Amino acid sequence: MTGGMAGFLFLLIALPALAQTPALPDLTRAPALPVLTQAPALPARDVSLEWESIEGAATYDVEVTRQPNGSVPSEVHNSAEPVWKGRLSPGRYQVRVRSKDRRRVPGDWSEPVALTVMLEPPRSDAMKYHARVEATDPETHPFPFAWNPVPGAEGYELRVEDRDGRLLHRIEVSETSARLDLPVARELKWSLSAKNGEGLLSETPLSGGIEIRGPALDKPEPEAPPTPFVRELKWENARYAANVHYSLQVHDPRTGQWKTVDMRKEFTGDRLKFAPGWPGGRYRFSLRSQAGLRKASKIASIQFDVVEGDRSEGAEYAAMLRQSIVRTTGWFVIASYLVTGMSYTGINADNGGTAPLQVDLPNNFGGTGRFGAGWLSGRSPWGFLGIADLSGFIVAGQNPTFMSMEFNAVRRSVIGRNGELRQQGGLFYKEMPEIIARDLNGIDRIDKIVAVGPHYGFEYWWALSPKLGFQVNGHLYGSLVSVKTPTGHPVAASLSYQAGLLGSYRLSERASGLIGYAYRQDAQAYQSSGERTNSVRITGHYLNLFLEWAL
Repeated sequence: MTGGMAGFLFLLIALPALAQTPALPDLTRAPALPVLTQAPALPARDVSLEWESIEGAATYDVEVTRQPNGSVPSEVHNSAEPVWKGRLSPGRYQVRVRSKDRRRVPGDWSEPVALTVMLEPPRSDAMKYHARVEATDPETHPFPFAWNPVPGAEGYELRVEDRDGRLLHRIEVSETSARLDLPVARELKWSLSAKNGEGLLSETPLSGGIEIRGPALDKPEPEAPPTPFVRELKWENARYAANVHYSLQVHDPRTGQWKTVDMRKEFTGDRLKFAPGWPGGRYRFSLRSQAGLRKASKIASIQFDVVEGDRSEGAEYAAMLRQSIVRTTGWFVIASYLVTGMSYTGINADNGGTAPLQVDLPNNFGGTGRFGAGWLSGRSPWGFLGIADLSGFIVAGQNPTFMSMEFNAVRRSVIGRNGELRQQGGLFYKEMPEIIARDLNGIDRIDKIVAVGPHYGFEYWWALSPKLGFQVNGHLYGSLVSVKTPTGHPVAASLSYQAGLLGSYRLSERASGLIGYAYRQDAQAYQSSGERTNSVRITGHYLNLFLEWAL
């Protein structure tokens, strides 16, 4: 064998220690972090070198030189086979080989080949390969990392990436533990490499995954539809929510059960079209917030009424137009005050005992307070209304008062798109003061005439807008049955009436206010002691202030 061996081929194989998967700790509490107390002075790793055999070679010399070539001398090892196994500290080396024949005559050295001995892979007895964590904060969660010390390492590089490979954290520490604030509701990847003073890393990093689940989401906030003409359902999504799971149900009055008309498990957005074909009735809308790796929220629910049939904007405007005149069904109360300019006329054949006496009291200022309560059916046009009035005026330093009451059945009839007729029929009770005097300076006394009889009234309402309307009304009262007269004789038939015009304004869904003018004439008559007729008539021009409130 000649000595010309320059350029022969060989293989260099570093044999790292096998990394074992450590036992997985419970991450619901912070793991105990191991502390490096002492690193080996000369950490070494098993290395194996192999090259092609040379014909005639008896042995081989293997020269290993630490780089950069400093105070550490080269090591020369002899091997009978084209293989050398030994231990080298992590670092950079140059290796060359030459052959020797039986005479131990060496050949030429091969071209040097670079050999890098990496650090051992990190290991951890405290880290799971894939960890699942329940966070309490919706945005970040402090996560502890801990690992065993790597011989020869002077520091460690920890990297955290998201599932798509975007780098979130990269830190270098000298300790064997670290704590990072990681984003919640994310799947993350982490890797750990040891590093020495020469900048060499571990041959392979220690790696794993983390799944951080967020706490329960807040509930979405559904909006109640402003009118029964529902064309869309809207809600405000909770923060961090990706979608909602909703169900829409209608109540079946025949069975008392809720029937599902629409449901979606993963719906994105904040509004839902209400299909025109869905029936009217009582609805229940339930939904909850959802997002990946976060707990779903509790269920938010609202109930609302939907009209049957046409729910278009035109139909809604027509219904809103009628709101200026339509009372809310169910119980309601009314209250009013009528400011009055009164005139009083009385003829009493018994005064003085001989001739009738007429006393005119023109333009006396007075007033009437009114309170009533009623009920209107939501399924039929019928209802009822009861009213009590108290009136009075001032004459010759006295203040006579008189009251009236009435109880009526009420029927409503729709007339056209904008109109409504309300008719009232029932009984009334009416008091009227009688001034018995020769003149205003000589009033003997003020007595009362009290009678009952039938009443009929009507109110025609016309809507101008969803807020404004006006009303024309008229009432007839027939005094037929005597309750009390000054002489004790029965009353004579007489007729009282009222006519008025009011403007209305819808203050809210439950309240309406009215103001306007009314003319009213109250009349009573009865038989005198001499079989003649005594009579009283009070006329008034009223400024009518009126309020109606649904209970």
